[in-house]
Amino acid sequence: MMTWENMQERLVRLSVLAEELGTVAAGPVTTWLYREIETECALLATAAGEYIDECERLDRPPAAGPLRGAGDAA
Repeated sequence: MMTWENMQERLVRLSVLAEELGTVAAGPVTTWLYREIETECALLATAAGEYIDECERLDRPPAAGPLRGAGDAA
C-alpha cells in the first residue's frame, strides 16, 4: 500500500501538472500532459481506495491529519 507520504508527493506532483495546464493547453501538443494527469489520478484513486478498505476492515473512520479535505481548517 502506498504510504501517506508518497500519496502527498503525488498530490503535489498533480498540482504542478495543474499549473502547467494553462501554458501547455495553449500549445499544439497536450496529450502527454493529459496522460500524466490521468496516470497520477489513477494511482491516487487506487491508493485512496486501499486506505478506505483498510479503515473499513478495521471498522474505524480514516484518520484526520495531513489527508484532510482542502476546505478543512488546519
